[in-house]
Order: sequence, then structure tokens, then C-alpha cells
Amino acid sequence: MTTFAFAIPTRNSVKTARQALVSLAGQSHEDWYAVVVDDCSTDGTAGFVERTAAELGIGDKVRVIRNDKRRWEVYNVLVAMSWMGDDDVVCRLDLDDYLCDLNALEIMAKAYEQIPDLEAAWSNHRWFDERGVTQQNISAAMPADADPYKHPWVSSHLKTWRKSVSKRVFDANYRGADDEYIKRAGDQAIYLPVLTLAKKRVHVPVAMYAYRCDMSPETFQTDDARFQKEEAEFLRGRGLLDMSMDDINRETTLSYRKLMGETLTAEEEADNEALRARLRFLLPKHEPLPPEVLAALEEIENLKQP
Repeated sequence: MTTFAFAIPTRNSVKTARQALVSLAGQSHEDWYAVVVDDCSTDGTAGFVERTAAELGIGDKVRVIRNDKRRWEVYNVLVAMSWMGDDDVVCRLDLDDYLCDLNALEIMAKAYEQIPDLEAAWSNHRWFDERGVTQQNISAAMPADADPYKHPWVSSHLKTWRKSVSKRVFDANYRGADDEYIKRAGDQAIYLPVLTLAKKRVHVPVAMYAYRCDMSPETFQTDDARFQKEEAEFLRGRGLLDMSMDDINRETTLSYRKLMGETLTAEEEADNEALRARLRFLLPKHEPLPPEVLAALEEIENLKQP
């Protein structure tokens, strides 16, 4: 059976979190869990999520991580994924949205179980605001040979993918021109590399996700909206940052030869330095983990003591 793991970064979601949690609790496919990363909420979101999950009978399925400072979406999704199994299917849910089909996970499970090599799938969605739910949806199919970075954004909610795909994504893809993690265009920073590297990706044309969005024209003219647009354009213009296994193996071989005392030619030395510099750029910068993650790791180490 397919296990779904929800990555839920959030901040100040007390007013909307219950609806999101109810939509999870009611799923016909019960093999799921969620990791909520609270980004320094000031309204008690973390405690509210824990109490509500317990009340709904899903307290054992919902883990809440509390940040010690603001980290923003991309970092928080990466922290959530650090708690997930490699074979699990990651799902993105925001606590101001909800799953609008109680069979959503069951339908997605059938896709992953019946389509060979499927590693990413997304559904249709419905936008809603204070005036109610609409039929507005931007999700659609993407040609198999399309470059996700150049193709229009058609892979909106519900976004799902195998955790193992994210393990093949170099950390630099999640960072902007300032070398900091992307803040606003998080969905594209996380999902574009997945869509590019997935062996197979499909669009499931069923409305599974209700997406809260103020659809007034002013919403798309704010400073936040402009900043998000700039980040997305930067990501798309840069494309996927990757390194082939041939390059990685070549760097490993050259470094090993140096380690064993062999003198490299000037050409090999230059090649090795260039490869090492590229690897240093692509690999994580080792951002500090949240206190709860560090505490859990310390607890594991204590259990190892005789």
C-alpha cells in the first residue's frame, strides 16, 4: 500500500487549520502521516494543531515541529521531508487549504501502484475565497518531453512525488541569487526539479484540492506577489542545477588518486578543482536544524549509550 507523507509548512493558521485536518482525517485511504513545521506562529498554531489532531483521532499521524526563527517555505518543506521514508509519496498541503475529495489519496495511490515508474503526480484544484468555491483551475497535463522550467506552470495542487526523487536534487536548486533558500516561490523551487528528474510524471484530472486565494486584482499587485514572481522567474531562467554521475565519479577517482599520493597532471589537477568547486556549490550549506530535530537526534544518541 502506498504511504503518503504530507509536508505542511505553516504560520498563523489557527483560523483555517481545522478544516485542513478534517479533510485528512476523512480520507478513505488511511495510510498517511503529516509533518507540520510551524514557522514561529504568533497565534498558537502549533498547539492548536496538536490538540485538534488528537480530538480528531489522528494525533499519532501528525508530528509538529516548532522553528526557533522564521525559515520560510522551502527550508520548512526540506525539514518536513527529513522525517519521511524514501519510499513514501510526499504531498504538499497548506493549513489554509484542504483536500476537497475524501477519495483523493485513494485515487493517487492507484496511480502510483498501477503506472510503472511513476514518480510525480498532480491533480486539479478549485480556488476559493470568502465568496465561496469556484471551478477555477490552472492544473493540466504536461507533455512528456517538455522542460518543466520552460513550460507554463500547470502542476499546481495537489502536488505529490516520491521522496526518493528529492534525494537526487542538489541543494543549490532551492536557493536564490543571494544563496539563501527561496522564500516565496517555494512550490516551484521544490517541484520543478522533481518534475525534471522524475522517471514518469502524470496529471490526474480530478479536483482534489481546495486552494484559498483572494482573487481580487489587488492580490497580484502586492510587494509579496512581485517578489514571488521575481523569484520564480529567476528559478526558471536558471534551470536545473545538476551534475552527472560521470562527473561525480571522475571527481571521486581523481581525489582518490591524490589521496594515495599520486601526482596528477596539470590538466587533471585543473579538472579536479573545477569539479570539486561545482560539488561544493551544489551540496547543502548545512543550515542549523530546528531545536526539536536536534533534540530527537540527541535522544537517539542517548539510547545508544550502554
